[in-house]
Amino acid sequence: AAHHSQIDEDTFFLMLPDEAFATAFGTEWFVRRGATRTGEPYETDIYADL
Repeated sequence: AAHHSQIDEDTFFLMLPDEAFATAFGTEWFVRRGATRTGEPYETDIYADL
């Protein structure tokens, strides 16, 4: 979901069928700044080390 200030009401994104919208935008991705790929499994909980 986006705050109303982030996207116009008439944008084509909101006109996509629910299934297409979920496929395109259903997963959020985060990249840890300065991280290098180690071959370990990807993190699934970005708050685990807090």
